[in-house]
Amino acid sequence: MQKRVYVLLNSPNVPSVEGDVICADAGIRFADGKKQKVVAVLGDFDSFDGRCDFDTVKYPSHKNMSDGVICADYAIEKGYDEIVFCGVTGGRFDHQLSNLSLLKYTRQKGGRAFGYDVEDGKALYIYFAAEPISIDVKEGDIVSVMPFDSVTVDGADNLEYPLDNLTITSFDLSRALSNIALADGKAHFNIVKGEAFILRYTPLA
Repeated sequence: MQKRVYVLLNSPNVPSVEGDVICADAGIRFADGKKQKVVAVLGDFDSFDGRCDFDTVKYPSHKNMSDGVICADYAIEKGYDEIVFCGVTGGRFDHQLSNLSLLKYTRQKGGRAFGYDVEDGKALYIYFAAEPISIDVKEGDIVSVMPFDSVTVDGADNLEYPLDNLTITSFDLSRALSNIALADGKAHFNIVKGEAFILRYTPLA
């Protein structure tokens, strides 16, 4: 049985979630402790004073990893096999780029991960893919493919633009921007080379 945990990052785009949560430093601001079970609050507490009603683990401020990486390692150590990072976007831009890398980092550690944010009245789901992938979509969803460095997609179904034998590089990001889901169901991306982030914008339920 899949064991999921939500990691609440310090971002204004954190959605409301239910289930087990791990808070990255000031991500504790988005935990209500009612619909959620707060497993731990982790970080160097540079943006949070460490005072709360939950278990906290403080790390040195001089470290070579982000609080998000600390949370990912902690989640995997505790036996969670799927991590949902909430608040990947929003806040400082350098933090957003670092947060995106958490999806690949978790995969390399043997776990599964995706991002889940709220942005401009829409839900944003972010996936990291290095092989063929299918994601849930609803008709009219906006779906974009952003290469990690470069990526080759040889076909995509249930989308307005098919992406046949298309190689996208980090200096040509617009090639697979703002595709449209044609119907409710799955969108499949046949990634044959490289790595990419897939972003899906959908109306909030």
